[in-house]
Amino acid sequence: MSARALGWFSLGLGTAEVLAPGTVARCIGVGSGDLSRTILRLVGARELMAGVGLLTQRRPTVWLWSRLGGDLLDLGLLGAALSRNPHRPDRLALAFGAISGVAAADLTAAKATSAPRPMQRTEAVTIARPPEEVARRWRSLPEAADHAASVRFAPAPGNRGTEVRVEITHDVPGGRLGSTVARLFGQAPQQQVQADLRRLKQVLETGEVVRSEATLEGTRLLQSPARPRPAAEGVRA
Repeated sequence: MSARALGWFSLGLGTAEVLAPGTVARCIGVGSGDLSRTILRLVGARELMAGVGLLTQRRPTVWLWSRLGGDLLDLGLLGAALSRNPHRPDRLALAFGAISGVAAADLTAAKATSAPRPMQRTEAVTIARPPEEVARRWRSLPEAADHAASVRFAPAPGNRGTEVRVEITHDVPGGRLGSTVARLFGQAPQQQVQADLRRLKQVLETGEVVRSEATLEGTRLLQSPARPRPAAEGVRA
């Protein structure tokens, strides 16, 4: 069952539980007393919220997992009702089986929307060197093996050298949230590509990698002007 179908199911079930809790209580075999009607109204309100979330979000992963949690809560409530010798245990058992099936559908949909999403990004830099020289130097770098299949070298407009473009495609667990976390903690592949391109540009245009020395003092970052590495540390073209 798709997320959209589950959303409509939630709206229908939630509306019935909120507007006619006594009828729903009798249908599932529990007493229609005040406590049962109150619980069903609360469950119905939760279903309505889930339905709106599922129908309005393009990727409703959170709402699907919340629906699954609600299913488990409902199964617990029905299990407790079964243990108290209800008048219609047959209806309770049917309701328990129906919710178990819905829970399985929620789990399948939630896992499908939580699968890694292919993320695409392009990083580019212009280097004041001919394409042949840039391509040769790039392939000589140890890091180039990670990007060689997706890198392109083209003459830059205005005879400004070579434009290097790297197409990055990678799977990010958790969709947009996962990509945001990866960027925050420095685990995004594009950050490595950016560093490789900067290093390539510096090596080809200046003959060495420049760096800046920075120290932390309290909560402020104190940074000195960039300067070349010593000859023993520098990367020579």
